[in-house]
Amino acid sequence: MRVAVATLSLLLAAITAGVGWMKVPAESQVCVLGYCRFDQLYARIDAEGANLGNVAALLNADPSNPATWCAYAELLAQNGDNAKAEAAFAHAVDLGPGMSPVLMRAANFHVAQGRWPDALRLFQRMLAQTGAFDQVVFSYMLRSGVAIPQLLAAAMPDDSRAAGAWLAWIGRNGIDQDVLDTWMWMREHKLGNQKLAIEAVWKLWDRKSFAAAQQLWAVWIGPAGEYPDRERLFNTGFDTEPVATPFDWKLEAPASVELTRREGLELRFRGIENVNFSEVHQFATVEAGRYRFAAEIEASGLTTEQRPFFHIFDAEPARKVEVQTKQIPGDASRSWIRLEFEVPAGTRAVEVARRGPHRRDATRVSRVAGPAVDRPLRSPLKAGSPAGLPRGTGKAAPPRTYDVARPERIGAGTGKAGLRCEVNPMLCASATSEEVSVTGSGFIARRSTCELGL
Repeated sequence: MRVAVATLSLLLAAITAGVGWMKVPAESQVCVLGYCRFDQLYARIDAEGANLGNVAALLNADPSNPATWCAYAELLAQNGDNAKAEAAFAHAVDLGPGMSPVLMRAANFHVAQGRWPDALRLFQRMLAQTGAFDQVVFSYMLRSGVAIPQLLAAAMPDDSRAAGAWLAWIGRNGIDQDVLDTWMWMREHKLGNQKLAIEAVWKLWDRKSFAAAQQLWAVWIGPAGEYPDRERLFNTGFDTEPVATPFDWKLEAPASVELTRREGLELRFRGIENVNFSEVHQFATVEAGRYRFAAEIEASGLTTEQRPFFHIFDAEPARKVEVQTKQIPGDASRSWIRLEFEVPAGTRAVEVARRGPHRRDATRVSRVAGPAVDRPLRSPLKAGSPAGLPRGTGKAAPPRTYDVARPERIGAGTGKAGLRCEVNPMLCASATSEEVSVTGSGFIARRSTCELGL
């Protein structure tokens, strides 16, 4: 028995040596039966070129190699045998589910056959594994013609790396709505963050898609009062630390100006140099119509001939809009300044800036709170047009009563106690005010009624 085994081993070795010496074709029965070494098979395929016969022989020698199954499937597809090619690719993916090159080759087949659902499923797996194929995969995804919400549902994994890479890519290659749809999907899947939001906003802003940029920002920050539907400026009370987007305040100051966010924004000029200060500004999108700007200001000891003011102007070079408020008085108790202005058709965004020089002198203080730009008034104030009449109706808007959350005691020294609630005069075409008693409380409240100029 031992002699027989030894003899058989010698025979196999002789056959292998003979195969190597005779240069047997890879698709020959000898290689199919497994008598050819791998180096011999690869050498034959390199010399002859890949064909179904020699790659089949390689599969017989190594049936668990997913890359070889991909090569075999590609040859089947080239020969028009798509059914067998599909089965071979499926087997390759089963053998190498974590091998992105294998998934990519299978996806290429499905794209060529127009089998987009199968391709998109493979894309989803690949994007979760690696970013090596992002550019190819993203171009295929856009080429698929599937609407972005459905496309992302089918092809995008719940993965922040892949989603962020797609957002950056679609920002360069897609339309505005593609970017917005992507951002909505990312928000729903909790894949967004402020850094990505800011990058996407600037991407849209830089391509002059101002409205889309502000819409994306509004989606990210969530409900914020009337912003941006009616109120066009964000963070009007300077309550939060500004972030670096066009739609929040840019606050930069030289060493001689101290900025403090306290009940608004306080600017304290230290008087150590002459200052032409204009680094408090924000952008806002607009459409044609009449707007109202208002800001609550306070000043103490401003001594220059030209004092601070607010400048509102077109964000684009055409400068179809350019208006400014009156200068802030040198000494002013807390009060409102207002400016109504017209935005012509074709204007898409404006910049609101606090400007004004200050000379070297003693320390002086200027404070601003609540700058606001309302959306277009439906009843523009024109000669011969009664205030408070909605355009085209001829009927006055119904009076409404507002309680504003800035209460102040009234009746000091008169034996009365109460609260004053002021109606923001920006909202009123006309206003009345009266004191009313609060039953059973011993308090007197001031009720203000205004007819809205909407």
